[in-house]
This record gives sequence, structure tokens and C-alpha cells, in this order.
Amino acid sequence: MLVQSMTGQEKSVEAALRVCWTLNKHQTPFTDSEIVKECMLEVATAFFEEKEDIINAIQNIPLSARSNTRRTELLADDNKNNLIHILQTAPCYAIAIDESCDIVDSEQMSIFVRFLDVESRVFRDELLALLPLKCKTRGEDLFKTFDDFMTKSNISYDKIVSISTDGAPAMIGKEKGFVKRIKDKNAEILSYQCIIHQISLCGKLSTTLKEVMDIMIKLINFLRSRSALQHRQFKDFLFECDSVYSDLLQHNNVRWLSKGKVIERFWSIKEEVITFLANSDSVKSKQYHKFLTNESNMLSVAFLKDILGYLNSKEEIVDDSSQTSSDQFPTSSLNILNTTQTTLI
Repeated sequence: MLVQSMTGQEKSVEAALRVCWTLNKHQTPFTDSEIVKECMLEVATAFFEEKEDIINAIQNIPLSARSNTRRTELLADDNKNNLIHILQTAPCYAIAIDESCDIVDSEQMSIFVRFLDVESRVFRDELLALLPLKCKTRGEDLFKTFDDFMTKSNISYDKIVSISTDGAPAMIGKEKGFVKRIKDKNAEILSYQCIIHQISLCGKLSTTLKEVMDIMIKLINFLRSRSALQHRQFKDFLFECDSVYSDLLQHNNVRWLSKGKVIERFWSIKEEVITFLANSDSVKSKQYHKFLTNESNMLSVAFLKDILGYLNSKEEIVDDSSQTSSDQFPTSSLNILNTTQTTLI
């Protein structure tokens, strides 16, 4: 009696889906899947004595870049449908809207949603949709794109309790703004300006602080990047002084790192930096040493360390407050294997 057909093929497709999910979660190229297969073959060779069946099973896993693209689309559609289904059963939810332009000048609208997952009894923050804006970006254009998505997804306006935007005129305009048109659907909706945008505005430096920050960035780049010899001498000097850190953190427009972290690292070893610059003979070192021994400049650096550290801590609290299920492989996606296994191969 034929109890279950194509069991081996179904397992191969399931394994391919799980590998594709992992690659997407870590934002790695689809072509890396062949490296994953090679690693699995090496592990199977090392761990199992009777390894022919295992090696054959691994080799039969379809992991080409083109197949991974199709699987990503399937997983994305399934994940989206599950999210919309959970959202439809939620008692209420809050949304955040952001209209922006990507690196290829394509306008798009991001929709984030926060709601109570009734089944798991936890609050979740999810990216609900990323909608392209093909026309203009006026308030009516934004609302039309959003309304079409809500209608197509069968999501009710009545469950929206609040909406957060970036405060742009197209969003909060009194007559034709996006929020105004949303409130025409549900007058009880509360509107807010996104706290991340407010923090970003607070993080903009005044003229004096900006000058100090620019000099600090140039100083750190001078110690790290002026010459390999000087950089090695600086690290050796920190090692001999038994410093808390062995090097400074770098910040520039190409290699980005939080300015708050950069200033915090410098402040921890500023005495060692001042001593190293004092012992250097170059003209630049003397200029930077004079800058660091100025009390007014040090007060500005101390203020920058405190305020940027505070803003960074607030952003971390906002990021950690959300809980998402994106790290978990969607087991419901396995239900599509029976209907798509031939296409996937």
C-alpha cells in the first residue's frame, strides 16, 4: 500500500526552505546556499560512518540562487498572509507610517504595526507592508495607496487606535493630509509624531558642538589612519599604559559607527591620548594636544559624551521593547509543499 509519496523530495524541499529562511534572516546572498551545502557535506563526512545515504540526501537539496528567489517569494507571501490573519483577529492595533526615498530614488511608504497577538498573548511590532508610490507623494496619493492596501487585505479602520508619522506636511496637513483622511474613516484615532524622528532632531548639534565633534573625528582618524606606523605605536603605548581599551573607535562617512560610542571610547582613554600626542613631534599632534588641553573644549566633549550616550540608550530601549516572530521559521509554510514541490525543484 502506498502510504505517503515523495517523502524524500518533501524533506529536501523543507530543508531548502529552512536554509533559504536562514539566509534571508541573516541578509546573506542566495549564492551562499551552495557554501552551506558544502559545509553540510563536510560535517556529514566527519560525523557519520555510514554516510552514503546522508550525503546523497544533502546533494539532492535544491539550493540554486534562482530556486532560492522563488522560495523567498513563497515564504514572504506566507508570512504576510499569516500576519494579516493574526492582525484581523487582534482587538486593536497602532500603526506607524513613513514615506521615504530609497537609494535608487524610488518613493515608497513603510507601514509598521503594533498589536496584541491574542494567541501568544504578547505585543508584536511588525513591518506590515512596503508600498511603492508610483505617482506624486501628496497626502491624497499616500492615502489612496494606503486605502487600497487596507481594502485588499480586509483590514478594518475601526481597530486603529493611533497613528504615528514623521510630521511632514503631506502627513499632517489640516485639509488634505494623510492623517486627516484617515480620521475621516475613524475620528477616534490618535495621531503622534514618531519619537525616533524627534530624537533625531534632538541629536542635531549646534554650531559650536558640531565644530568640536568634527575636530574629534579628525583627531581619531589622525591617530588611526595617518600612518600604519603611528597607529601601531599608539596601540603599543596604550598596552604599556595598561589602558582600559587597546584602540580608538573610528567614525567617517564610509565606515559608520555611532558617534556616541566613538566619544565614549575616547573619553575612557583621553589621558593616554593626551600623553601620546604630547610625546609626538609632528605639527598636527601639537595642534590636537593644544585642543585637548583646552578646558572649554573638554567641557564640550564631556557634554557630547553624555547627551549622545543618553540618546543612544533611549533608542536601544525603543528597539528592545518590540517583540517579533521574524526569527522563527514559519512552520505553516510547510503546508505549501504539497502544492508547490514540483515548481520549487
